[in-house]
Amino acid sequence: MHVVKSPCAPLFAVMIAMLASPASPLGAPAQAQTRAAEPGASTSIEQRADDVVALLNGEVEPEDIFTPSFRAAVADAHVRALGTRLTAQFGRALAVSELTPRDGASAAFAVRFERGVARGRITIAPDEANRISGLLITTTDSLAPEGDNAAAIAADLAALPGSVNAWFGPLGGTL
Repeated sequence: MHVVKSPCAPLFAVMIAMLASPASPLGAPAQAQTRAAEPGASTSIEQRADDVVALLNGEVEPEDIFTPSFRAAVADAHVRALGTRLTAQFGRALAVSELTPRDGASAAFAVRFERGVARGRITIAPDEANRISGLLITTTDSLAPEGDNAAAIAADLAALPGSVNAWFGPLGGTL
C-alpha cells in the first residue's frame, strides 16, 4: 500500500471535540492493542470506534453515540458534515484499522476508507453508557489502491478496445 499525503489534509485535520478527563491525559503512553479473549467479543472502546465508522457513513446518528456534553460542544450537523466531507474525498469508511488503547477510556485509532485513512483519538465516558465524550481527527492521508502502479495501469489500458495512448510522467511536467 502506498501512502500519499493529501494536499487537503490540513482542511480535514478537523478537531471535532476533545473533552479530556483527568483520567485520560493527552500525554499518556500508548499501550499495545488488546482484544477480548472470546471470538466476536469487543471492548467498549472497540465498539464505539466501530460506531464512528458507521457514523462517518451516515448509518448512525450522533445522538445515539455521543455524550450530551459532546453534543452541546459540537452540533450534530457539524459531525454529519465531517462524515460527508471525508467520504466524498476518500470513499466509504470501511473499518477501524488500528486501535491503541491509552487507558480504559481513550485510544488512538485509525479508520480505513476506500481511498484513504483518518487517524485520531477517541474517548468514551464509562459513567454515561460508554458514549463518546471526545473525538479528534488529527490527520488524513490518501492511499493508492493496492497494486496500482504504472505496469498495472498500462495492462488495464492495453485491455481496452480500440486504440489507446498514454503518457506516464511526473506531475510537475519535467523529467
